[in-house]
This record gives sequence, structure tokens and C-alpha cells, in this order.
Amino acid sequence: MNTKLHEMRKEADAILPKDHLRLIGSVVNFNYEMQRTEKSDAMVMKLVVGNCDAVEYLTQRSVPGSSCEVHVPLLDFSEYENEDKQPQFKVVIRQNPDTENAILYEVILGDCRTELDFSLVDRICHLIAPRSAFDSPSDGFISAHTRPHAGVPQLSEDLFEPAGQIRPQQPSSTIKIACNEWKIDLRVPKADLRDPSASRLPWDQRHVHPEFVQLRLKEICATIPITSDSTNISINCIELSAEFAGISESISPPADERRFLFASKDTKRKIGIDIQLVSRPSRFSSSKSAASDDMSRSVVSLNLVKSKPKQEGPFSQTRKEFSNCSEDQERILSAGSREEMLSFGSSCVSFSSCNVSLCLPVLKLHLPSHSFLELLYNRLVNDLALWQPAAPSLRQYFFLISRFSHKKS
Repeated sequence: MNTKLHEMRKEADAILPKDHLRLIGSVVNFNYEMQRTEKSDAMVMKLVVGNCDAVEYLTQRSVPGSSCEVHVPLLDFSEYENEDKQPQFKVVIRQNPDTENAILYEVILGDCRTELDFSLVDRICHLIAPRSAFDSPSDGFISAHTRPHAGVPQLSEDLFEPAGQIRPQQPSSTIKIACNEWKIDLRVPKADLRDPSASRLPWDQRHVHPEFVQLRLKEICATIPITSDSTNISINCIELSAEFAGISESISPPADERRFLFASKDTKRKIGIDIQLVSRPSRFSSSKSAASDDMSRSVVSLNLVKSKPKQEGPFSQTRKEFSNCSEDQERILSAGSREEMLSFGSSCVSFSSCNVSLCLPVLKLHLPSHSFLELLYNRLVNDLALWQPAAPSLRQYFFLISRFSHKKS
């Protein structure tokens, strides 16, 4: 069955004319097996979809400025030819019998395109942070150790065991995603920093900038182990390119100059992107000793600080003077030394909740103009970095998580 599912999007809109996530597949094969061993039971589940199309359907009301409904492609396979007739979407779930409660999720994708919009979490907030019933921990996507109801005593099969001594085991899981060629359109949502009680942009609507970054990754393999303390996202690929698209014609460079980044592997190493998400109790315990040392040093040097003029920035300032042929002597303030910057960087890492490290064996950068760089900086650093979820349930949910983590630490 060679069905072009992306051409059936208009016909499928009549099924549910409201905002929703849609996954359509043809030639679907589902297999479920249970294997019993001496110690435990092993489970293997496979879902293979020959032709697949995943979109986010948004009505005209949810996309201001649009004259019709919008299909946001989450997994679009229509731009690539599948000559070998390989399945476009495959999921394998394995339960490791050697490690208790360990589950491995393997997702294998065909060549596809994805439009990544972080504001999607606002529109699916009830799926990410569902309401719990009868104060029982919810089975959302966020780990149970950070939930505000995680300390509620749970029932046990042993009727004579006190409920307060029960420590339910948190199942550890790992997610692996593999794709031969993946094109990701990184859309930048509009950051609204106004007070939540004031007039703001509707959180259930899609507000994105017209400019976006188009990433192309080849032979990508992403590993996401989910633990109780931190989550490490490891991404490896052999080639990475980034293109800045959607720019106005006044500052738009030629088509062959819009690619501003290209990276590839060398003979020994692949491209590596490691993202570490650390929970607040772990950050607090790791940075507590460093904070006490800084406090002791600040108390000892309090009189010295008062006697010196105030300096801006965390680094020392070195004054240098040089003479120019056309001008008099000019003074330059050099900010700190390399040792100070390394020490300041390690201190920031100990307090941060997200650490990103890059390994780019071969890197090429191209910035055609100053306006191009300024617009790219504004979108990635100002808008994307300052954006935060705006849905009321998510804001309340993360507020309860932070308050619970503060009491726990």
C-alpha cells in the first residue's frame, strides 16, 4: 500500500475540527511478547508503521494572522524518497530482566522533517502536568520524585508493614532515537515577560517569529537515560548544518550564504552534544560547600572591599595604556585572567540546572553581515533563551515542584 498520507491531511481535518495531535499510519504491525526467566519476566513490544504522518492540527483561531487551519509537521516523511520501502516509524520497548524495572525505548525513524516549537508544551499542558486523583502521584512525563505529592504514603501488598516505611522504587528507563537524516526546523516562540496576572499573549495560541533555524543532522543517535537525580541527553551524529531561514528580503543574504554553521566528524570522533538536566536538590547539595566557602571569604575581606572603589563585573580589571600615532595615550580595561574565568565558569556550572557541552571535531562558521548576526543573536539568545511556559497549570506545577524541592533540600 503506497499511500501518500500527507495528501490526506485536509480530509482528516473533518474527523476532529479542534486543536489536536494527529498520528496516521498505514500498514501497521504490532507484536507483544512476554518471556519468563528464573528471576523475572521480560517484555518485548514492537510497533512498526510502514507509512506514517504526524502533525499538530491548529484551527485559525489558534494561529493569529493565519487565514486557514495550520498543519505543523511533527514527523513529515513526504520530502524523502523511500526506495527500499523501509518502515518510516518503528518503536521497540524492552524490559531488561537483569535490572529490575529497567525499560528501554528504541525509536527508529526514516528520513523525515520536524518543526520543533517549544510552545507546544503550553498547548499540551494537560498531558504533561495532569491533575492527580485522590492525592496519588500522577503518571505524567515528569519524574515522580519532583512531584508535590511524592511524599504521600502509598499502600503495600504487605498489610503488616507501616505505610511510612514504604519506599516505592522509581523505574529507570532509557530512550534511544535513531534516524539516518533528520531535518529540524527550530521555531522561536515569542517571549512574553509581562506579569502573568496582567494582559499577556494567549498561552493556548501559537506565537512564533517568522525567522527560524533549519538544522540538518545525518546518522543521528540520541540517548536519554531518565534517572531520579538528573537526565543526560546525549546526541551523536556525523554531520550537522544550520541555516537561518525566514529572513526578510532587506537583510536576506543569497541562498547559498544562509548556511552559517557546518560541522562534521573526523577520523576518530563524531559530533557530540551532551545536555544535562539537574534537579534542584542535587544542585543545592553540590553547591552548598562552595557557597559556604564564598561566604567565609567575603566576611574576611569585608573591610578590604569597603575600602576599594566598586568594580562592575565578577572579574578583576587590568589597566593597559598604549600610544597611537593619531591619538594620545588610550586606556584599555582587560577583564580578568583565564584562571578567573575558569573558576567563575565552574562556579556557574555548580548552580545551573542545565549544562550543555559540544564536541565539534570539524567546525566552519560563516556570518555574511552584521545585521544577519544581530538578528540571529536576538532570536536565539533573547527570544529563545528567555521564553518560558505560560500555561497556568504548568506555572503552578513548576512552582509546587520548586517549593517541594526547597523543603526537601
